[in-house]
Amino acid sequence: MNLADLQKKLKTARLDGYLVTRNNMFLGQDVREDENLIQELTGFSGSDGLLLLLRNKAVLFADGRYELQAPAETNPQDVEVFCTKQTSFLSWLKQNTHDLKRFRLGINPWCHSAEMTDNLKVNNLEVIFVPDFLPPLLSSTPANVFEHHLEFSGEDVSDKIKRLTQVLEDSDTDGIFL
Repeated sequence: MNLADLQKKLKTARLDGYLVTRNNMFLGQDVREDENLIQELTGFSGSDGLLLLLRNKAVLFADGRYELQAPAETNPQDVEVFCTKQTSFLSWLKQNTHDLKRFRLGINPWCHSAEMTDNLKVNNLEVIFVPDFLPPLLSSTPANVFEHHLEFSGEDVSDKIKRLTQVLEDSDTDGIFL
């Protein structure tokens, strides 16, 4: 997967741009290396950033912590870098788009908060949910799941399940979200 291929894909998908965050579906900063799409596409390894893919360029928005790092880690021929203390993503988009109301912006709804999506819509952007625009980076190997030894967990797994089941029954609850 590279920027040029994705930029060609924008036209096929009838999108003017696609917004890539560093988020995974849990919207936290603890993103596994094999989930970091911004680093995969640009080389930027910072913990925060937005990448706007356009048909003719890619624009990376990074905060002031990465003012020096972002340009050093990206290829200036492929990626234009802006520090968000100079301009925000939305400000840049408003200044560099002919008609914001006609700009079709694709996003992966799993990687954007409802607040951010609402903010994009409030700014008159046509937001298109395209969760499968970018191919997944996740390896086919599942995460290493293991059972903590009793000395660390303090209670056997079956005992924990029995206790939890009893709490659910006692409180007349059908289930619990963990």
